Amino acid sequence: MQVTSHKNISLLEAQRYCRRLARAHYENFTVGSLLLPRELRQHVYNVYAYARVADDFADELLSDEESLAKLTDWEHKLEACYQGETDHPVFVALADTIQQFQIPITPFRSLLRAFRQ
Repeated sequence: MQVTSHKNISLLEAQRYCRRLARAHYENFTVGSLLLPRELRQHVYNVYAYARVADDFADELLSDEESLAKLTDWEHKLEACYQGETDHPVFVALADTIQQFQIPITPFRSLLRAFRQ
């Protein structure tokens, strides 16, 4: 999966991006998300999109060095997200979720650490 920078993306556009990404990968995810309260669905899409992209980086048919470089770049984008400095749609949407639920950076970093192993 190619991830590119998206300047000046709105929260609504970022949320659509995450929702499309989640729905495009697993049909069961879309069905399962209907069991969630409506007000939580978008937040689950946002977190899922973060994990989905990281998983794609780990699973791509690249050299280990290239995969690790992409995961490191994704972690830098995560850190920028926590500093309020992001322009990637996944992180624009994720920042809203992080703020609303006061999610610490640790679980997101732990996921990347697991993908690096």
